[in-house]
Amino acid sequence: PGTKIGTTEQAFDVDTTQLGGRSLVAFETVRDASGQEVASHADLSDQGQTVTVPAIHTTLQGDAGHESAATSHVTLTDTVEYSGLTPGKAYTATGTLHLVNADGTDGGVAKDADGKDVTASATFTPDSADGSVEVTFDFDAPDLSGKTVVAFEDVSHGDISYATHADITDEGQSVRFPSVHTTATADATGDHELPATSAQKVTDTVHMENLTTGHEYVVTGTLHVVADDGTDAGTLKDSDGNDVTATTTFTAEAATQDVTVAFDVDASGLAGKRVVAFEDLSTAGVSVATHADITDEGQTVTVATPETGNPQGGSSSYPNTGQGPVAAVLIAAGLTAVCA
Repeated sequence: PGTKIGTTEQAFDVDTTQLGGRSLVAFETVRDASGQEVASHADLSDQGQTVTVPAIHTTLQGDAGHESAATSHVTLTDTVEYSGLTPGKAYTATGTLHLVNADGTDGGVAKDADGKDVTASATFTPDSADGSVEVTFDFDAPDLSGKTVVAFEDVSHGDISYATHADITDEGQSVRFPSVHTTATADATGDHELPATSAQKVTDTVHMENLTTGHEYVVTGTLHVVADDGTDAGTLKDSDGNDVTATTTFTAEAATQDVTVAFDVDASGLAGKRVVAFEDLSTAGVSVATHADITDEGQTVTVATPETGNPQGGSSSYPNTGQGPVAAVLIAAGLTAVCA
């Protein structure tokens, strides 16, 4: 030193990637040329000697907690819990949604319907070092059915990033979008043809993917009638005028699972009609997936048409001669020549 009073700097190179939420305190010792200690400052409580490494933890949620319906417009909220920030200092929390590949790896940034990255941000000034802020993703989505998204978050001030949470395997940062596909068949035939009689059963096999193991779900089915022009003519009614519906409650044993939904159907007045099963998957009272396609052949059963007989109506046991009932009687009497 050139004078008795002055300053000097010491720089520490530190990897803080695993130190989020921790505080670091510098202890200093001054020794003379012979190595003898002449001064020291080692006070763990001295704020002037302390720097804090901020930390964040995030929880992403959709319509039903960590599950959401894959609709055309999606809103997800990420609650960012922080610690170690400086009160009164403005920060920005910036989030990006990432897709999860089938093997659990990072599938890259999710895109909205316009092909742009799905991002969101929130600027805040904390009153204390620890607290939370919400980042809301509100976007028009392409089809997310059967996919999972994970929120990556970063908290910064100016151009300096102070804390990051980016873990593609973190369930707390994840929201699943279940998918549903169904196949309806008639119990009497085992295929898509339903006899035009009363007391029939239609069984819809519902195939679901991207469920949360251990969660309880409810599958609710409704039968719809196809109009002559192929459009939806509305729900099928029972004899009391109520919608024909059925439900199945189950607990997911795996991410992919099949269940059946059984409908009781009076098809006696439906000859020649087509009936389509619509299915909805919900958990905790919130719908998370729907399959409702009036044109889907896999969801459709066709009610058989009875054999055409008496032109005046009713069935007929006349042989199929193509000549009508009078000709048939003559032929039966052996009077073919007269018939001719």
